[in-house]
Amino acid sequence: MIQNGPRGLDFSDEEVQDIQSYGIDWEDYDDDRILNHHNHANPADNQGDNPFAAGSHRPNADNITCVNVLEPGCPLILEQLEYLNSKLEALPYINDHSMESRRLIWISGLNICEYLLAQ
Repeated sequence: MIQNGPRGLDFSDEEVQDIQSYGIDWEDYDDDRILNHHNHANPADNQGDNPFAAGSHRPNADNITCVNVLEPGCPLILEQLEYLNSKLEALPYINDHSMESRRLIWISGLNICEYLLAQ
């Protein structure tokens, strides 16, 4: 249950005295070390005349952390996968994109997999 708003945030009715500076940490905003790091790590990627695209400061691809994730193994052999796919394709609601149909497809797939792995 949510208390005090989403994620437990406190949305008090406190009046903001200076709306122009609300939510801005001016001390860090004026810190040249932080600004230089930001500008070095996120160079402006469009120097053209389009004011809406200029300087969007997307992160430099060389500085983005790469996390390699191993592909999970499949417990089904090829014949079992083909059987699963054929059974799912035969479902009358396979082409229905409603959430209820998607849920039924998952449940059907789970039941088929449990059957296949129990043998």
